[in-house]
Amino acid sequence: MKLYFDTNIYLDYWEDRKDKLKPLGEFAFSLMEESIKRRFFVLISEMIIKELSNVLAIKRKEVFAKILSSLIESGKLIFVGVSIEQMNESEKIAKQKNIPKADALHTVLARDNHAVLVSRDNHHSGVKDIVEVMKPEEILMT
Repeated sequence: MKLYFDTNIYLDYWEDRKDKLKPLGEFAFSLMEESIKRRFFVLISEMIIKELSNVLAIKRKEVFAKILSSLIESGKLIFVGVSIEQMNESEKIAKQKNIPKADALHTVLARDNHAVLVSRDNHHSGVKDIVEVMKPEEILMT
């Protein structure tokens, strides 16, 4: 199984975030651990790396060293490129679904790479007709 983590999943993991009822960081950590141990491959795009670098105010090199290193070392992280066609389609989807362009691009990349889009972002609830969208805890229960 292939998973495409939205930026918010990496942030849950890195910042050990919680909401009022759920330990979001623990769910993200457990899913990464399951990926490393056996079950999943994690796809990542340049857009995710840029978003993490910007949101966390760290350099690209630090994103790899601090957040992605265990996935890289385990051989479970797969980098996916973006084509012009995917960019164009994501812009159309962003307009149709009234979602940010980055979220639309994540949707297209997950779909085109036959991956489940792992996200907590409310924008992604509107793209379930395009790609399978799940939360970390939902995947862990399967």
